[in-house]
Amino acid sequence: MFQLNDKQVDFIFDDIRARGIKNEDLQYNLVDHVCCIIEQNLKEGGDFENFYQQTISKFYKKNLIEIEEETHLLINFKYYYTMKKIMNISGLLSALFALTGIIFKFLWWPGAGILLVLGFSIFSLFFLPIAFTIKQKQNKSKANQFQNLIGTFCGSVLSLSILFKIMHWPGANIMGLSSILLLLFVFTPIFYLSGVKNEETKQNTIITSVILILACTLLLALINVKAMRGIEPSKQQINIHLVSIVSANELSLKGQISLSEKDSASFQKVSSLKAKLQVVEELEKLKTSFFSKYEVESELRVPERWHELTNITIFETEDSNQTNDLTKLGVDALYNKIIKVNQSPTEVTNLSLNLSLLEWYNQYFNRVTLEQALQNICYLQSVVLL
Repeated sequence: MFQLNDKQVDFIFDDIRARGIKNEDLQYNLVDHVCCIIEQNLKEGGDFENFYQQTISKFYKKNLIEIEEETHLLINFKYYYTMKKIMNISGLLSALFALTGIIFKFLWWPGAGILLVLGFSIFSLFFLPIAFTIKQKQNKSKANQFQNLIGTFCGSVLSLSILFKIMHWPGANIMGLSSILLLLFVFTPIFYLSGVKNEETKQNTIITSVILILACTLLLALINVKAMRGIEPSKQQINIHLVSIVSANELSLKGQISLSEKDSASFQKVSSLKAKLQVVEELEKLKTSFFSKYEVESELRVPERWHELTNITIFETEDSNQTNDLTKLGVDALYNKIIKVNQSPTEVTNLSLNLSLLEWYNQYFNRVTLEQALQNICYLQSVVLL
């Protein structure tokens, strides 16, 4: 068994101090531990210094000071390891839910929305905040702490904006644009300036900064700025024109009803005209139902702003809930009423009422944008009014 002398023990003490360990209790504990390993494993006549370097290198990944930092965290940060476990579990769950949700969405399987909400919510509201808290405890530099704060905030808001975009919730563009601009013009400069000063991190900092700038630029390209400003003159005019045609025909129909009511012999004609008017009014209520179902803001419900609803695809999945939703909205009842008020072959062909009810659903309402669905309703109204 190898026996250390005083000179060798002092060498270990001095080396541990030189490596940045300032806590005296930790110094003594490390020296004692290292001495025991050397005396138990080093053979007589062995190379002490070489064996010591091999032994001490097993105590850290990069620098020995990591042990003191870890000890400091354990003393001052009571739930450090618990939070690390929660962070790891939440990160794994968020990735699993998000990936599964995207796959379900591609395959049109039910449950995609719930999985995506869970995945992005866990990532934004649990994983990133916990990771930020741990990083704050590890970094004493105010600049690094501020950098971590900005980075965590941008990451959370950006991931939530993607969730809002996928789920067609209002506010997605504003959240995405603000987080990207903050990431591009605040986080990236701070990250670059703090990392480029250190020769060890300079190259990685430059590469990462370039990737961040390009990523932010690509994300900005995906945001529909025109839709945010509401400037789409050609589409505006199409939707306004459709609604104006329906309004004009509706006024004309009401005039016909008024004139026919004065003629007692036109009772059957008045009933037919009123039935058409009722269908047109119920189709108008269907528009309102779609607005409510997809939580469309009041300012976007006017024809001038319908073109901003192209990011909403209605009835994206084929499941049992789709038929229930259509029934609640009254589409099936409208189908039967439209058949009754349009008896001529020409009108039936125009409205595609020669199709089955489900086929008719699919043609006018299934997997089309909300703008297209509103235009289809206007088309149905205009043909009924003929």
